Amino acid sequence: MPFLVTPKTSKKMREALDEVFGLRPAPDAIRKKIWHANFRENLFLSEVAGQTVFIMLTGYGNATLGLAILQEYNRNLKPLDPQPELYYLGSCFATAQSSLWPGDLVIARYAYSDETFEQSIYETCRQNGLLPCLHPSKDLFIAVKQAANRLGIDLFEANIYCRMTPPVEKGIMPDKLLSSWWDKFALYWGKEHKYDAGEYECAAFYAVSGLIQCPAIALLNVKDKKDEKGKYHLASPDKDTIAHHQLVQLVYEAIKIRAGIL
Repeated sequence: MPFLVTPKTSKKMREALDEVFGLRPAPDAIRKKIWHANFRENLFLSEVAGQTVFIMLTGYGNATLGLAILQEYNRNLKPLDPQPELYYLGSCFATAQSSLWPGDLVIARYAYSDETFEQSIYETCRQNGLLPCLHPSKDLFIAVKQAANRLGIDLFEANIYCRMTPPVEKGIMPDKLLSSWWDKFALYWGKEHKYDAGEYECAAFYAVSGLIQCPAIALLNVKDKKDEKGKYHLASPDKDTIAHHQLVQLVYEAIKIRAGIL
């Protein structure tokens, strides 16, 4: 029973999910199991290849998305499924030195965060004899790559760094702290630490999937980029719409491949 989770609640994401999956609200019997109203009211389902697919729009935030999986999915939905698997849809900001450009689609082949939430999950894994999860499941990786080939979609791989909390910087106003950090990330920090792009949540997604021992894969569209000259590039509205649709299509086709009907 695949579980698709996304922090993106934009109109484009909802329309892409509805067009590809045909979203329906989850039945009341299932929704009543979900404790938090934000998650309960944004839980949908679809039928793909004869199996139920649950889809949750969590809203932004690494700990918020992590909580949705740890508390809601792991307790209430995973026990219903003998073969659980997790899919994540997000967007990222490409570094100047990467070959990625707005509109590209990527698999997060590695995702890491120094944030407190992720670090606590990494340490919990270690204390329970588990390796912290920083990579996608091999089986899901293969299925998504096969889906990209079938659909004729260019799909890249990227190392992703995740951060929501701005570092403390003297002389920078609070409202500029995070944008100042991402500027540095794009122009030189990302290259120095071998990252292709950055975003907020997919490191938390991999971390909690490892803790609950569930196969997982994170897919992202490149929303924007700052080049080496400091010029900002944003995907055009049409290109962004296509990227959203293709991202959702990849998951839909991968689920069918996993079900053995393609």
